[in-house]
Amino acid sequence: MARLESEIKLGYYKTPVTVVEKIKNNLKINNNANTVRFLDPCCGEGEALSILTDGIKDVESYGIELEKNRFEKAAQVLTKTMWADSLEEAQVGYSSFDLLWLNPPYDFSGDEAVNGQNKRFEYLFLTKYSPTLVKNGILVYIIPERILLHDRLVADYICSKFEDIEIYRFPSEEYEAFKQIVLIAKKSNNHLKQFGKNREVISDFFANHNKLDLTSLKEIMLEGTKKSRIFFQATHIEADEILSLPATKTAKNLFFKTVSPPKLVDMHPLTNLRQGHLGMLLAAGYVNGEIKTDTDHLIIKGTVSQEKQTTQEIEGDSTITRTIQKAKISVRVLDMLTGKIEMIA
Repeated sequence: MARLESEIKLGYYKTPVTVVEKIKNNLKINNNANTVRFLDPCCGEGEALSILTDGIKDVESYGIELEKNRFEKAAQVLTKTMWADSLEEAQVGYSSFDLLWLNPPYDFSGDEAVNGQNKRFEYLFLTKYSPTLVKNGILVYIIPERILLHDRLVADYICSKFEDIEIYRFPSEEYEAFKQIVLIAKKSNNHLKQFGKNREVISDFFANHNKLDLTSLKEIMLEGTKKSRIFFQATHIEADEILSLPATKTAKNLFFKTVSPPKLVDMHPLTNLRQGHLGMLLAAGYVNGEIKTDTDHLIIKGTVSQEKQTTQEIEGDSTITRTIQKAKISVRVLDMLTGKIEMIA
């Protein structure tokens, strides 16, 4: 147990290499497959995916990692990596991957779920990333066995979304630490038809789980179905990416969503604002507010509106009408002592 615990950092539970290699040895690719894609939303240093994809022709490996040092190492061995919080910041397109390698944190998230109970990370990662699998795509789900046995949300979701479920214990030495299992299943659309059968598979495993470890692992076939262009990005922008962003509406919206504070009072200028700066902020309506001194009590509101200006010019026998839009800036001041309103335009 001490050996595995030494691998834990920031909620990261590294899959033992012996387990990864055992699964790799039973992984087969359809001879007619297109490029196959693998995804690991908790990729660490990328070791698991790099082992799984080693020697496979036409393969792409995608990983997401929150811890910066592990992310940088994963970027050296995987096709594409994302430095992000997998649950809060990562955006991944549906029906994009042939294999989902899912070894999530083993803990409660703090988010409220059914009956006021907290959802577990095992469930949140499962529900967020299962849709990224193509039809008949393979889920490799590594969790403590107690989660499958006692967490009804996890078990019901698996039973309703997958088929051909197989469950194996970790090999004896590795199993002792966290009592982990490997659940392998194929994504299915026949939800109602498979549910009862899948529940029986889970029940049978717990009735005979001492006999079902990875030495009994069957062949895992990836079909390599044709996929659309992949969507894989974080909702935040790194500083060195800003200058390379294309001048598109999407990029601009992403940028301002990232840098705009939820409240203007949360932004603190590094230096004092000059009068010109304050004037522009007032006119734009960003610092509507109150000025109160010993002699004055003023309420200020700034607005910017669009105003059309139309002109006509005569050229020869023709009359040309031109319409342009200009920004009309105004600041209204209410004197609370006299009730007088002044407009500054």
